[in-house]
Amino acid sequence: MLQFIREKFQGWIASIIVAGVCIPFILWGVKSYLYGQSNEALVATVNGDKITQHDFLFFYNQYKQQQRINQPISGMALNTTALKEAALQSMISDATLIQNATHDGFVVAPELTDATLAKIPIFQINGVFSSIRFEELLSRMLYTPETFFQQLNDKILINQVRSGFVDTTFVLPNEINRSIALVNQSRSFDYLIIPKNRFLSNVIVSNQAVQDYYTQHSDAFKTTEKVSIDYLRLSLNDLVQSIHPTLSQLKDFYQSNIAAYTIPRQWQIQYINLPLPTQETQKQLDAENQLINTITQQIKSGTDFIKLIQQYSDDKSTAVDVKQLAWINAGQVTDVIRDALMKMKIGDISVPIRTSQGYQILKVINVKPEKILSFDQVKDKITQAYCQQKAEQLFANLNDKLANLTYETPNSLTPTATALNLKIQTTNLFTRQGGDDAFTKDPRILQAAFSDDVIIQHNNSAPINLDENTVVVLRLHQYEPAQIKPFDQVKADIAKQLQDQAAKAQAESVGQKILAVLKTGVPPKVAASSFLLSWQSKQNVKSKDKTLFPEILMAAFQMQRPNKVPTQRGISLASGDYVLIRLTQVQITLPTMMDRLKQQAFSESMSDGYGNLDYSFYTQGLFKKAKVKRYLSLDSTQTGSVNDDT
Repeated sequence: MLQFIREKFQGWIASIIVAGVCIPFILWGVKSYLYGQSNEALVATVNGDKITQHDFLFFYNQYKQQQRINQPISGMALNTTALKEAALQSMISDATLIQNATHDGFVVAPELTDATLAKIPIFQINGVFSSIRFEELLSRMLYTPETFFQQLNDKILINQVRSGFVDTTFVLPNEINRSIALVNQSRSFDYLIIPKNRFLSNVIVSNQAVQDYYTQHSDAFKTTEKVSIDYLRLSLNDLVQSIHPTLSQLKDFYQSNIAAYTIPRQWQIQYINLPLPTQETQKQLDAENQLINTITQQIKSGTDFIKLIQQYSDDKSTAVDVKQLAWINAGQVTDVIRDALMKMKIGDISVPIRTSQGYQILKVINVKPEKILSFDQVKDKITQAYCQQKAEQLFANLNDKLANLTYETPNSLTPTATALNLKIQTTNLFTRQGGDDAFTKDPRILQAAFSDDVIIQHNNSAPINLDENTVVVLRLHQYEPAQIKPFDQVKADIAKQLQDQAAKAQAESVGQKILAVLKTGVPPKVAASSFLLSWQSKQNVKSKDKTLFPEILMAAFQMQRPNKVPTQRGISLASGDYVLIRLTQVQITLPTMMDRLKQQAFSESMSDGYGNLDYSFYTQGLFKKAKVKRYLSLDSTQTGSVNDDT
């Protein structure tokens, strides 16, 4: 069945006219498809190869859907300039890798494509590749088979080069043993904590010291610049909710779009698939004809059709019970198959049907006639589709008016709000780092809100597209410039900070004194007891120990291995406490014969790591040398000529 999938490059509209598919999705698919086909403006070129707006929009829509699946986030966060930039960068990277792979002689054989396709679980039924399932999913994703196979081949081509790096990298035995030894390494050490809090009561901070610190570090006590904004939001979703069609309008819409509410004729079929090479020889043709005659005779003699599928077909996905057979419609098969099915009844077996790839013999198991769904059956979907369509028309009109009116009256949003029946909304104060909600964290809102045009000139902002269905215009509501806090407001905090600093310094001073005493040969216990402190001892500690402070553990494993006498050092903790560490022993356990599995795991992990690192350096070199030119702004709806040579 793969062969007549490859032949079918039309019928995309028919493939989405099925029961249960909502009209807004159909309209989105048609709109994006037609728009893409008609617009060949250049977005970028990569070493001379073109990326058109059609190419970009198609890839971007697929990329956006994939991001929704992989990282579910709010609708506002999607459709951002950053997402479009990431999609374009992915296209540029793939184009660069494909060009270089092709230049270096890498190719993808058809057999590899078929083998890869057959292993993709989403296209399988009962663990076996199903052509019907394949067609169904491609239809849903608005892919043509031609586009899908091209993208699949591109991914295989890129992965072949990557595999060349990863699969040929090797690790020497001594590297593996050294890595295992480092992971298995254990350390024994003593540590002494000198708490900062012990010295706090001894620290007296004068008012003059606080005043001097305030004067010398005044910038540290500046308030953060803040704004709040008024804004108008034009939202397609809000417009959809505001439309309330009459029954007559819905019925007219139903009649005008009757095809969308028609379930096409459907079949359950079983088939025998007999492939032929693209460049078949006469000998191969003769062998195929002989096989077809044999199968035809067995069909006439009453041989069970499922047994014939299992014996002769290269696609055995339909050799199952009727309950497991998928339903297909005319939009999911090639014209020649569709024409044959239209003439067949339940139980009929077709003559061998020749396609460009081979022969198919079909058996019709069940048929569902075409059915027009009644108005009452689909009233909710009709209402949704009608409101969506009218809202899109209204949105386009109001969007233009929003831009014009806010430009013509730059010192107020009120005239525009009145004319378009929009509500002026106001935010809380927020900083350049953003506020407490997604709206005031949006980079585009922050950029506009803190722009000179808004803060200094007090103008309305230009329209800001938060996503494809939401536009915002904002202006300044309140501005709080950055200013130094009064001394009385911060003096208590300064005093506490100076007290902490002094206590921390005293803790470190004590630690350094103890270290100095230890170097003279005084026993650690004696050196610590004079300060009423005691050592803690840890034996054979691993680097992933969870019972110790991470800072102490990291410091202990960074220390030089002791030679006859312990290695000693002191460190300050984030808390302000000071810690002395005496490393007494480092124990390294070399791998044994019992560690074969561990050695194998390390070998694979290290070679993969080295291989991926080499591949990363390789791709970075290619990207650096690639000649990329950008022509069209990703946020623009018109062709442009902005060049950005990189």
